[in-house]
Amino acid sequence: MFDYRLTYPAAVDDTATIDLQAMLANTDWSAPFRLQRELLRALVDEIGADVPIVETVYSPWMYLLRHVGRGFAACASHQSHDLAEVLSRLTEETRNHVRRVREMGCFGIYFATLAADRSLPTSAAERQHDVDVLEAGAGIVRMLHLHGRNLDATAVNHYPREVLHLESGGPDHPTLADLRADSRCLMGGLSSSTLTTVSMSEMQRQLADAIAGAGPEGLIIAPGCIVSPSLSARKMKALLDPALLRV
Repeated sequence: MFDYRLTYPAAVDDTATIDLQAMLANTDWSAPFRLQRELLRALVDEIGADVPIVETVYSPWMYLLRHVGRGFAACASHQSHDLAEVLSRLTEETRNHVRRVREMGCFGIYFATLAADRSLPTSAAERQHDVDVLEAGAGIVRMLHLHGRNLDATAVNHYPREVLHLESGGPDHPTLADLRADSRCLMGGLSSSTLTTVSMSEMQRQLADAIAGAGPEGLIIAPGCIVSPSLSARKMKALLDPALLRV
């Protein structure tokens, strides 16, 4: 999980507006990525090549939201040139990070984007940034995660990927059956929001629906992009039990 943030002066966002010029002049764009690669190297050294490591990677737009906050978008709307340069720099650092991750021997990347969320219109330039990052991961497994609500998967049909993932059962989300025609490998089938509270029989029903909709081939059973720390060990172990999948 990539949990590092950009470090920039307080003057960038200590008022009602975001000073993107100050951000451009005073931000070490590579710093969070360097820290993450130190962690990944330690993991690779510790557990060896037999355990696949998948690195979480966010779209440049999502990195900016996570680093600066969702409220910045309206404040930065009148600084379109500077915003484009910020996203360009984030894209280049993200591409470089993905290339380094690939060279390090990681199995793949889990790439999260908001580009399919109808409630958050994404520009053609932002979608191109996503594609640029995904192309840098050619040769490793690219898991494309559609984040958000009211998802339109057709908006990212042209994105290079090996696996397509989304939260199953979300409001206005396409089903795995809807997505099958455009993806050789799908990931999903379980709801993050209900996984901790459903009974074992209900969890098995969800799995049965997922397998019936997507087919048993090219399907990775998974919840959404988060799992509550309160999820019981019993359920986690049950998901590894082949008997549970005999539906």
